[in-house]
Amino acid sequence: MTELTEDQRRYFRNAFKQAREKAFQDAESFDEIIFVVERLGSILCDETRTLGGYRDKIVEFAKDSPLCCTGGDLHTPFPILYKIVTNARNDAMHQGAFARHLTAHCIELALVLEDAMRMHKTVSDFMVMNPICAEMWLPISIIRQQMLANSFSYLPVFCDDGWQLVSDLAIVRYLTCPERNSRMIKTLSEALQIGQESIVLTKVTCCVSSTLMDGLLASFQDSQCLVVCRENCPKDIVGILTPFDLL
Repeated sequence: MTELTEDQRRYFRNAFKQAREKAFQDAESFDEIIFVVERLGSILCDETRTLGGYRDKIVEFAKDSPLCCTGGDLHTPFPILYKIVTNARNDAMHQGAFARHLTAHCIELALVLEDAMRMHKTVSDFMVMNPICAEMWLPISIIRQQMLANSFSYLPVFCDDGWQLVSDLAIVRYLTCPERNSRMIKTLSEALQIGQESIVLTKVTCCVSSTLMDGLLASFQDSQCLVVCRENCPKDIVGILTPFDLL
C-alpha cells in the first residue's frame, strides 16, 4: 500500500472536513465525501478503481485510528460501514430519507479516516485553512450574516497592528437596543467607537503553522481560538485553530 506523505495527509484531512461541512449544511449532500474517499483510494492503490475496489486498502489505512473497530458513536465497525456506504451509493434511490441516512454514514466514515490521518505534530496538522475574516470596513450586518451562515462564534479581524476576534456575544450586546437597525449599517470600525456600548474585541494568541502542538493548549486560556499567521508576515493569516479542531 502506498504510504501517504505528510502533505497528502493534511490535504485529505482538510478535504474531509470541507466535505463534512457541506454535508452538515445539506442533509442529502453525501457526494463530496464519497469523492474524497475515491481520491484517497486512488492514491493508496496507485490506480483508479471503483469505490468497492478501494475497500481493502482504505480499510487497512483506517486501522491507524482506534475508531476503526468501534466506528464512533454508532458502534459500526469500519469494514461494515464502508460496505454499507458502497452498497447505498450504488442504489438508484438517492433522495429523501434514504439520502439523509447515507449522508450520516458518510460523515461517520469521514470521521474515522480523518482520525487515521492525524500526525499530532504541528499546528498545520489541525488548523482550518483559509478562514473567513471580518474587516474593519464591513457593515455589522454583513459580519452578523457571515457568523450565522457558517455557525461561527468568532471571526478574526486585523485591528491596531494585530489580530483580534469579534465574537457573536459582542455583536448581540451591540445590537440589543432600540437603535438596532441604524447600528446594523455601521461599519465595524464605527461600532468600536460609540462609547460605552461599543463592540469590544477579544485578544487572541497568534502562532505560525510550524508551531509544535506540545504545550500549545495553554494558549486557549485567554481566547477560544488561535490565529495562524504566515511566518515573517504577521498580517497574513493562513488559518485558525480552535479546541473543536483538536477533538
